[in-house]
Amino acid sequence: MAKCIFEGLTPEQAKLLAEWFCGAGEQDCEPWFDANGVKSPVSNVRRDGGSREILENGDVILHCR
Repeated sequence: MAKCIFEGLTPEQAKLLAEWFCGAGEQDCEPWFDANGVKSPVSNVRRDGGSREILENGDVILHCR
């Protein structure tokens, strides 16, 4: 398993980035990955934010498959 870490974000920015990817971002990235011959990542999309985990320190983990 690999990780992509975005450093220097505020907790609010991290949460919004995760929410974007869980929504439109996940679909928006698919053409880019396809054009580069790589399968695009998918998150467990749920409107209640079920695919992301917000840690006490403000870090956000977005679970992809």
